[in-house]
Amino acid sequence: MSQSGSLKNCRNWYREGIVVAGVFFVFLVPIFAQDSKNPTKERCVPFTEVKLQNFSLGWHLNDVLRIVGMKRSQVVDVDTEAKGPDGKVHKEQMGLQELRYFDTGERYPGVFMISFLFYNETLMEMMVGYDGSIAWDSIEEFARAVGKPFNLDEKLWEFSKITADAGHKQDVAMFPLCDDLMLIANIGYKPEFNPITRREMKTLQVVSLSDMVIRDELREELLKLIDKKNADELRRNSHEKKVFKP
Repeated sequence: MSQSGSLKNCRNWYREGIVVAGVFFVFLVPIFAQDSKNPTKERCVPFTEVKLQNFSLGWHLNDVLRIVGMKRSQVVDVDTEAKGPDGKVHKEQMGLQELRYFDTGERYPGVFMISFLFYNETLMEMMVGYDGSIAWDSIEEFARAVGKPFNLDEKLWEFSKITADAGHKQDVAMFPLCDDLMLIANIGYKPEFNPITRREMKTLQVVSLSDMVIRDELREELLKLIDKKNADELRRNSHEKKVFKP
């Protein structure tokens, strides 16, 4: 699946999210058109060069557990979600697992939580939640700071504003990497109590690195499963009508 250098060429958007400080923190993820051209393909940034807190996608679950000092029993299964033809959101277990690390010992300065998402025990997405100790003037400033260690071209960031549940406003910045991966930075403007530092955060700041291909493929698989279940139900209802005896 090829990706466009502009988010305006996306054929659809879907929401992803994570609970940070008790709030469902939402960001938008684009599903790119199959035949869109990417003008930055030749100079795209390899995802292996972009690490968050020294973690990179593709790591095995055991390696992450060893580094953060956690156990397999702390890894939980999570559902894949997709909206079916009926307009309802369907959830199924498709092999995704999540591990959440809360930094209470200041191992990662400025960070209070890291979420790792695995598919077949391989790291396919991670999100870093910051403690609000730095007050960024804008999402543009935050995005520049996120991309500076990786020498990202500032002009390739795409910005948008979204409103999540309960009117929670967020600014989002997205940077496309090679192999259809996406680096996402966002700021949520809603004061929240930080249970780690025990003080109020004026903004919620999250940076995530995500494999868009796996995300899209899992949703396609789920949609096929939904179609099959609906077809099976129609056949069952049809059969019951044929054998009905008053």
